[in-house]
Amino acid sequence: MELNEFGHNDAPFIPVATPIDGPVEPPEPSDPMLLERMSRARAMAHLAILTVVFVALQVVVIVGFVVSKGGNVSEEELTKSVVPLVITVAVGLVLVFCALGLTWNASCSAASIGLSFSRWHIDCLWGIVVAVASQVAFFVTMMVIFVIWPGMREQMEANPDRISEMLPPMHPALLVGLIALVAFWEEAIFRGVLVTHLRRATGNWIVATLVGGCLFGAMHINIQEPIMAVPLAVIGVIWTLFMIWRRSIVACVVGHALFNLGQLFMLGHLTNSAPTP
Repeated sequence: MELNEFGHNDAPFIPVATPIDGPVEPPEPSDPMLLERMSRARAMAHLAILTVVFVALQVVVIVGFVVSKGGNVSEEELTKSVVPLVITVAVGLVLVFCALGLTWNASCSAASIGLSFSRWHIDCLWGIVVAVASQVAFFVTMMVIFVIWPGMREQMEANPDRISEMLPPMHPALLVGLIALVAFWEEAIFRGVLVTHLRRATGNWIVATLVGGCLFGAMHINIQEPIMAVPLAVIGVIWTLFMIWRRSIVACVVGHALFNLGQLFMLGHLTNSAPTP
């Protein structure tokens, strides 16, 4: 081998590719919630599958509850039983596990649907801000509604009764636990799954946020006055914005739970929820 005056070889450098054992995994995206590893069609398919699973679980639960009672269930028995609320929480948690399984099957991490707990202690503190912002947004939205539709105030007087009838007497600790679980599964599904998958399908965070908020508000029509869908949709948008900013649903879960507990305190249900002997 001949060397030049500087002691270097003048032969041109030819790069050689060396084999790598095993498949090369694509790098983790900087923002997992973009669901870059999931096609748009698959994102919509996931939402369709979860919708079918949710409806099927609801039917099975209702039929099973009626059958267990001998086919005769009165409205008073339903309102005084904690079983429907517990079953609702169970159905929600099953739905979360189904969503997580579909996400992993699509080679996406749990963080892609907001299940990221790396900064949970900070996000819990932000949850207090979320709760306060939600209460403010709720009252402001209701005041705007009352200004636009003055007669709506009288219709809203029945809403506290509907909420109280939905929650049977139970120990406050049990009620707080159930409220926390409801907040978790609703945030995991509506914010973590629905909004992120809608963004993947539409390619637009704004569309996904607005549609997700409207669907969240519409979900509560059957248990509250229909007009309540408006402030709840606004609150749903606020929670979505916090999830997008924090890249996690933790702050939203804490804020959601605190908001619900605040509403129950104002209704006087939480302080009088223990069953009488």
